[in-house]
Amino acid sequence: MAKKNKKNINEMTFLDHLEELRWLLVRSSAAILTGGAIAWVFSDFIFQTIIFGPMKGDFITYQFFCDLANKYDLDKSFCDATLNFSIQNTEIEGQISLLVWTCITAGFIIS
Repeated sequence: MAKKNKKNINEMTFLDHLEELRWLLVRSSAAILTGGAIAWVFSDFIFQTIIFGPMKGDFITYQFFCDLANKYDLDKSFCDATLNFSIQNTEIEGQISLLVWTCITAGFIIS
């Protein structure tokens, strides 16, 4: 484990620097994995609201442009709530891989 008494950076040897780096990487990895576990718990929210949010007609950007079009009497095609999306997965393990990598990326962002 890292030494509790911090040495002056000019007095540390190369191996002391490596020890500090090792514990920094261990703490960083633990933080990323903890953030990934939190993202795993909230994965439904991440996918349904953040990633697949534009599939819904009540998405905030669509509502903004619809309100803007109504206010300035522009083309009302922004207010069309029928959106046809087709999501395909071409790999066998693609869905679970997407879930895991999304949670790891969210864990990196959270940490």
